[in-house]
Amino acid sequence: MHRSSPIRLGVALGSITLLVALVPTAIAATPRKDAGYEGVTSQKSGTANLPVNARVSKDGTKVQRFNIQWNSKCDDPARVAPFGLSVPRNMTLSKAGSFGYKSVDTRNFPDGSKTLFTSELKGKFTKKTLAKGTFKVDISIRNAAGAQIGTCTTGTINWQVRD
Repeated sequence: MHRSSPIRLGVALGSITLLVALVPTAIAATPRKDAGYEGVTSQKSGTANLPVNARVSKDGTKVQRFNIQWNSKCDDPARVAPFGLSVPRNMTLSKAGSFGYKSVDTRNFPDGSKTLFTSELKGKFTKKTLAKGTFKVDISIRNAAGAQIGTCTTGTINWQVRD
């Protein structure tokens, strides 16, 4: 039977400690304070990717504004149209640099019909000068009686912004 000496055990433990210290850890990315970020989404209009931009608060703890242009695919091709969304909310940044929101917004029309927009935004600053994320909108079009007469969706859109 082979026994480990205290020296071998110490060398082995020291090597493990060094290896753990050298492995990169996930460092929270803090965005620049009072900075504007611009970029594009994975969606295109013709050959150009659609734009997206964000604004970080003066104290660097919130995303004050997030603007994104998007297109939806509808069950009725006549309903396909470019849309945009501006999120004027102050989305709090987590210590890991993440932010986001979920919402359901209704647009009422004079004829009694309405459109429900269910949207979700997820983002994360991966570097001080870079944020990436996803965005999705599902749309339900209802007549005055409340019956659903159409649907649209963006599918998941990837986006990226830089300072």
